[in-house]
Amino acid sequence: MFKAKTKILFFLFAFLVVSCDDPTIPKPVGFMRIELEEPTYTTYTMSSILSFDLSNQAVIEELSQNNTSILFNISYPKQKAKIHLAYNSINDNLRTYLEETRKLTYQHHAKATNINKKKVLMPESKVYGMKYNLTGEVASASQFYLTDSTHHFFRGALYFWAKPNEDSLAPVLSYINRDIERLIESFSWEPQLIDSVSQ
Repeated sequence: MFKAKTKILFFLFAFLVVSCDDPTIPKPVGFMRIELEEPTYTTYTMSSILSFDLSNQAVIEELSQNNTSILFNISYPKQKAKIHLAYNSINDNLRTYLEETRKLTYQHHAKATNINKKKVLMPESKVYGMKYNLTGEVASASQFYLTDSTHHFFRGALYFWAKPNEDSLAPVLSYINRDIERLIESFSWEPQLIDSVSQ
């Protein structure tokens, strides 16, 4: 009995001595697992001006509206992201809106490792524009504009409520980029607006 207790104490002491010699190794930095639900889409119409497909994982935040402009957000509360959107009517100032969009996009150039551009050409619905995908530690990795080139201009930019980190945001960025692509592909000016402009 005494020998058994002595052996147990000896092994405990040896274990403590050996374990105390091991250096403490910090755990590597990890990222929180993000659950992304498969979205379904419904058509959202904004002020009888334009419409597009909206994900059921997002909500519209109305900000302000006057005779020539409307500001609103598509918010993703679970993903801590927002697409800031602005509609403006054109009054011989399309070039100004295009230049402002170019400046706002390329102000991220210092942090961006690349800026990819994709033209939007949908003449059947009078929708033309550009989609920008920015890579690197940028504040806004996705931006776009859409216009009918004569009367209407619509711009969007994606922002996260977090410090830019390309690796950790990659799954969510890809997820929301799918919604932006869907928004662009489904985008249309309201038919009565197009008819009234054409007359």
